[in-house]
Amino acid sequence: MTWRNLLRPSTLAAGRAPSRSRANVVPEVRGDESWLEQDGLPPRALQQLWFATLRSEWRSLVIVPAHANGSALPVARALAAVGAVHLGSAVEVVDGGRISLEGASAVAHQMRAKVAAGARAIVPVDPLVTSLAGLPIALAADAVLVAVALGLGDLRSARKTLELLGEGKVLGAVAIRPARAR
Repeated sequence: MTWRNLLRPSTLAAGRAPSRSRANVVPEVRGDESWLEQDGLPPRALQQLWFATLRSEWRSLVIVPAHANGSALPVARALAAVGAVHLGSAVEVVDGGRISLEGASAVAHQMRAKVAAGARAIVPVDPLVTSLAGLPIALAADAVLVAVALGLGDLRSARKTLELLGEGKVLGAVAIRPARAR
């Protein structure tokens, strides 16, 4: 999956989901872990996303929402849960959300400390289109994953996010299908 493929106007701008061959499309993940399957494992789509990230070498991964008001924390927790099952050891989530630019160095230091201790670290940050505090953390990480909420994000915000990150560390994007209203 590549960023360019996910950003085609014929998919995101039209509000349609990218094809499964182009991106990992996962259901919306809530923070209460009600998304876990009956066997206690995350859904297959999240498991596939975990293994897709492992195609590149990383010990620290930052997840960035592509649109304003997005949250990467639930996806980070879900990926950490899959990683813990797969690796048999904890994958640490370091919350990089709701911080100031001054607080970014402390979060980056905490991320590096987890890695130095032998763990993998996943750091969800706030959308870069609303706060640049996550950018130094993303630049300090080994890799970045961009989270795009289908139907909620806009092409301009997604492109701005990629422009700020640069393509070097971006593994790809995960398309998140929002939950249907009940």
